[in-house]
Amino acid sequence: MRFIRKAVKHVLRRAGIDIRFIPPLGFDAWEDMRKLAATERPLVFDAGANRGRTIEHVRRAFAHPVIHAFEPGRDTFAELQRRCTGIPDLHLNNTALGARTESRTFLENTRDDMSASTFSRATPKGSISTCCAARSA
Repeated sequence: MRFIRKAVKHVLRRAGIDIRFIPPLGFDAWEDMRKLAATERPLVFDAGANRGRTIEHVRRAFAHPVIHAFEPGRDTFAELQRRCTGIPDLHLNNTALGARTESRTFLENTRDDMSASTFSRATPKGSISTCCAARSA
């Protein structure tokens, strides 16, 4: 049986088809992403980058990721810049990311991980007007 499987795989590879076993998914999100991306250079959008925790995880999971990080909060973005300056292929954007281009009030919470443009029960630290970037179709 093993011989037949190897022979079939060999014939398919010669035709440009590669069949691989993918272990079950769902145990480790970063391992799942690594398997499903099938590249060491994925294009990643980090919407709500905060201080860069997801950036750190992506950089551990992939050898050469291209990351576009979006963080609309002024103080949090300054901290993100301080922590992540000099990282190759990292593009920091001091704006929100959404489905359309528009201006919104961004509520900055005293806990920066709880800030949001729509979070109405925030303990306000302040608010800023921000523009929401959108991908053009």
